[in-house]
Parts: sequence; structure tokens; C-alpha cells
Amino acid sequence: MEEEKRAARHGEETAASYNASMDGLILRITIVGNWSVAAILNLDAGLRAFAAAPPEARMAVFDLAGVTRLDTAGAPPPGPTGAAPASRAHSTRFRPAREEFALLIEKVRQGAQPEEKTAGEITLYDQIAGRIGAAIVATGHEAVAVLGFFGAVVGALGRCLRQPKRLRFTPLVHHMEKAGFDALPLVCLLTFLIGAVIAQQGATQLSRFGADVFTVNLVAIVFLREVGILLTAIIVAGRSGSAFTAEIGSMKMREEIDAMRTLGLDPLEMLVLPRVLALRSEERRGGKGGRSRGGAEP
Repeated sequence: MEEEKRAARHGEETAASYNASMDGLILRITIVGNWSVAAILNLDAGLRAFAAAPPEARMAVFDLAGVTRLDTAGAPPPGPTGAAPASRAHSTRFRPAREEFALLIEKVRQGAQPEEKTAGEITLYDQIAGRIGAAIVATGHEAVAVLGFFGAVVGALGRCLRQPKRLRFTPLVHHMEKAGFDALPLVCLLTFLIGAVIAQQGATQLSRFGADVFTVNLVAIVFLREVGILLTAIIVAGRSGSAFTAEIGSMKMREEIDAMRTLGLDPLEMLVLPRVLALRSEERRGGKGGRSRGGAEP
């Protein structure tokens, strides 16, 4: 029943047809009927002949008042009716009867516009130079941002030195514990693993000279003089620094920093300065401890 109804409605629609006439320098094309892809097959030969040799005109006017159905196959231009006349005319106008026809024609015209070609292809040398320049500019902007942040931290430290009550001692002690004491398990694990490797390799090499008895001294001196300071820097940068960044980033996301500014509190004094001083104090303690236990370096 549904197919019979569709066939009946298709038969009731006006057959697709068009009429082209010249009005001075204006080409008027009147389109009527069902201009869908299935209904305009019988007009294919005539449309190709008309598109092959369109008349010269200053303007092409398409009258779609009598169109009952329209799809992308019959939408002018770039449909079979309007592609050639529109290309030969200086301007093109459309008079659709329905708003959906106007939207369809506009979309078809936008899709049919050729892509703009560049004046010339970008060479590999230009691409490399452009990437290097962009990297230099980005590095410069980052350096300026880091310098500005460093200046802001120094300014906050100066205000705390002038007014010691502005420094938050409770967060300072808390972050010293987090950055120092809580990092001991990780430091011990890294020390054990690196010490085992150095001891194994050192014993293998020193045994060739009959000096494998000094393997223990080698491990002790290497760790107390060099590796201890290096591990301190790794822990500060990799563990504590990333943890502080994640904490402040989450506070920024939850707008807690904006709430601090609203309450008249300085985020640098509340969040940044205690963490920076805690990291610096733990770093100095680790470095001095390693040098004092390892003895004076030559």
C-alpha cells in the first residue's frame, strides 16, 4: 500500500521541464515540476545540449516558482541546468518558491566553489624555517612568563621579610614534611637499586686490578658525594615539584585561587612561597648532608 501511494503521488507531480529565454542581456530560465534525481533522467540529453552551448548573457535568472521537488542533483548551479549558464553570466540570481529550496541551493553553491590555490607550494626549507621561528617565539614567551613568575615570587618574599607575620609557617612546615620526610621511602629504594648496580659493576672492574676490596668505599664515596645530591634534585623536581603543580592546578580548576583573591589573600603568599621555601630548605639540607658525610671534594 505504501509503494502504491508513493507511485500515485509521483504520478500526480508535474513532470520536470525548463524554458530558457533571452530578455535583452538577461537569460531567464524557468524551472517547473519535480527536479529530483529520478525525475530528470529523461531530460539528460536536452540538458547536456543546453549546457554545451549556453547563450551569452550579463545575468542569469533562475525562476523556481513552479518547482515541486528539488534535490542536489537538480539544484542550479552546479546542477545540470545552471552550471554552464551561470559560468558564462556575470551574475546569477535565484527565485525559489520555498525557503528549503533556497537553503539547498546555497549549500550546493558553497560546496561547488573551488578551493583557493596558494601562490606557490611551501618548500621544505620554508617549513623548517617556520617551525624553528615558531619554536623560538614560543621559547621567548615562556622565558618571559618564567621571569615574570620569578619576579612575583621574589616580590612576595620581600614583603614577607619586611612583615614576617605574612609568612605562613604552618603550611611551610607541612610542605617540608611532604617534600623531605615523606620522600625517604622513594630515596631509599632508588639508593638501593643504584647502589646494587654500582657495586656489581665496580666489583667486576676492580677485580681485574686486585682492588675489589675497595668496592664498599667506592659505593660509599659515590653516594655520599655525588649520587645523594643528584637523587635530591631528582626527588625535588620529579616528585615534590610535580605534586605541587598538580595541587595548584586542581585548585585553579575549582576556582579556589579566585576565591582567595576575592577574600583579599595573595595566592603567592598562601600557596607558592611556602612550597618554594620548603623545597629550597630540603634541597640545601640534602646537599650539605651529602658533602659533610662525604668529606671535602678535591
